[in-house]
Amino acid sequence: MPNVATVHQDAALTNLAIGYASGNLISERLYSDLPVNKRSDLYYIFDAARRAVNSNENVQRAPGAAAREVDFAVTTGSYICADHALKAIVPDEEKENADPVIRPMIDKTEFLVQQLLTNQEVALAAALVAGVTATSDPTNEWDDYTNGDPAADMLLAINTIEDAIGIKPNVCAMDSKVWRAVKSHPDILERIKYTGTAANPAVASPQGFAELFELDELIVGSAFKNTAIEGQTANISRIWGSDVYLSYRPPNPGLKIPALGYRFVWRPFSGSLRGWMVRQWRDNERRGDLVEVSKYYDQKVTLAAAAYRLQNRLT
Repeated sequence: MPNVATVHQDAALTNLAIGYASGNLISERLYSDLPVNKRSDLYYIFDAARRAVNSNENVQRAPGAAAREVDFAVTTGSYICADHALKAIVPDEEKENADPVIRPMIDKTEFLVQQLLTNQEVALAAALVAGVTATSDPTNEWDDYTNGDPAADMLLAINTIEDAIGIKPNVCAMDSKVWRAVKSHPDILERIKYTGTAANPAVASPQGFAELFELDELIVGSAFKNTAIEGQTANISRIWGSDVYLSYRPPNPGLKIPALGYRFVWRPFSGSLRGWMVRQWRDNERRGDLVEVSKYYDQKVTLAAAAYRLQNRLT
């Protein structure tokens, strides 16, 4: 059994976890981390009615009269940051036999972070499918280069979000397979060519696509999941499938700022701003060192109207 006295939080490995980035995972870019000081609490829900002034309000007053008093509704939601954790062992034989470049403890830490981030990605995709209520499934898919109309589908989603919350969406997310199809669509190529210059001709890049629809960013993911029971034949599928999401992601996240959603991250327990904690300890009986990575968080859809889901964009 491990000696409790040897269990400690490793600052260097925690920094490694914080800085770890995987190019194929997009949940960290689609949702903003919102550090919180309590593991569970309430948050404010944006009131869509506040997006426009009520034109029926009487704002004139007679001399000596008091101004008319008005107010707005405030509602709340709740979050509970669950602990997400995995551990792995680095046997003495592995450390002694490893080349320096392999760095067993670092490799195991990165592996655990990758597993936790993939779990986070799967959970976020499921939350969006359940929580985003504005959806459509256009008849013609984006890999139908004769009848498909990705521009019309995108504009429908953009206008729907702006009509609902008074703010244009600024982020689009899709799987790499969808992106490869839409970037070759004749309609998109025709539109993008006018956004370039002679010195810098436009190309069908994620940034060019985003600029075409006045978005800040197109996020392209290519993450996979294995849904088979452990030990059984692998059942691999794309986490984001063929759906496309448009949403509003605020540049500066906050409890009173509208957004599709936030990842509430409990940080005091770990001491890390991003909530990651890496611990390691010695297990003499197993003749190895164990490393554990954990993070307390809760991913919430805080404003469903701030997103639109275009379903099944591939045949």
